[in-house]
Amino acid sequence: MGSRPRSFSLISLTGLILVDFVAVYLGYILAREIYDLVFGFPSHSLEEFAGLALIPAGLCIISFVLASVYRCQPGPLGLDQLRRLLSAYFWSELTAFSLTFFTKAQNISRLTVVFGFILSGAFLLIGRA
Repeated sequence: MGSRPRSFSLISLTGLILVDFVAVYLGYILAREIYDLVFGFPSHSLEEFAGLALIPAGLCIISFVLASVYRCQPGPLGLDQLRRLLSAYFWSELTAFSLTFFTKAQNISRLTVVFGFILSGAFLLIGRA
């Protein structure tokens, strides 16, 4: 049994990175919309928040690369890969929490960040399924 062709491996890796990035990004955008719907006043315009949502999405991808999530071979039931994925996601989002909770950077609502953490985690797992 030979290994997969290198071009297929590169395409699948790029696809995984894209799915992960979009899942986290959309989780934060949807969290802003839910905050706007529930409380009636957004903390930022959608365009401004779309730029700010790039930060946790980018941190997530960097964390996944550093934790070797993309190089991890699936073990029995893929549990090793899931453990690395959740661990790296937790640390990247902890960094996003520290930016908003401790410094109150860019006047982002803390509820929006909590909603974004929950929603992007769910989207990430659904996207990986």
